[in-house]
Amino acid sequence: MNLVGTKDLAELLKLQRKTVTDKLTKRPGFPAPAVDGSQKNRLWALDEVLAYLKSGRRSARASRDSKRQATAGDPDAH
Repeated sequence: MNLVGTKDLAELLKLQRKTVTDKLTKRPGFPAPAVDGSQKNRLWALDEVLAYLKSGRRSARASRDSKRQATAGDPDAH
């Protein structure tokens, strides 16, 4: 089993580490840590995180960014 920490998740998802800690890992359905020593010492099973991401669940930031890009050229999308 491959384990990833907060820093690894941030790099993988191109998010800030604080965003991963404060938002992503607290979203409903996000996998529980495989190792939960403390808030600074959490590790997740990479395969569980990837399955979560493939299920279509995304961070709030990613959702907002997608909506902005989709409506950028549409004057009626306000």
